Amino acid sequence: MIVGGCSVLAQLKSSSTAAEVIAANRFIFAMTTPGPLTSSGRAEAGTAVHDFYNGIAADLGKQVGFIDIKTYDLGETPPRTPQTLTGLSTASSGASLPSEVAACMSYYSGVVPRPRKRGRIFLGPLKTSVVDTTPAVPRVATAFATNVISTIGTTLAATTIVTWGLLSPTDGAIYAIDAGYIDNAFDIQRRRGEDPSAKTTFTV
Repeated sequence: MIVGGCSVLAQLKSSSTAAEVIAANRFIFAMTTPGPLTSSGRAEAGTAVHDFYNGIAADLGKQVGFIDIKTYDLGETPPRTPQTLTGLSTASSGASLPSEVAACMSYYSGVVPRPRKRGRIFLGPLKTSVVDTTPAVPRVATAFATNVISTIGTTLAATTIVTWGLLSPTDGAIYAIDAGYIDNAFDIQRRRGEDPSAKTTFTV
């Protein structure tokens, strides 16, 4: 248990009624003033994640039609009871990349962070518009990375009651995030891929 800690789970689904989770990301917050997690702090953390995804929704693939936002009080004894916020509809037009393709958002605490003070979140599924096809090797478009960073500044990093952080299970502590980056290489998250819907056969 971590008193004052809040875990926010974003579950990306095809629709508001879908049971299958296409992708999921977890964000950690801690009370800015030490003490138990308050209802207002929990609400602010959940809203920050909701607004973050709202800011990048135009870049999410068509596979994603809805995002559930759930908050957990890390000061509770497991199993913790989630509170579900109002979901976010993200369905939009535009060609999509395969569900496995993601952009990596890395962040850390400290000037020279140790492994336990580093974290990452894989953003996706994504649209083809986030790909810079100018170089020979396709890269994450600068415009997409810039938008993500700008959105972080107005959502995750702009909270006051709680502070965006990263959880170190080894230390049993939450460290405030000092900085981060998005590099221009795509990542592949195989667990996000769909099962095949058809097979094209051949004989020899």
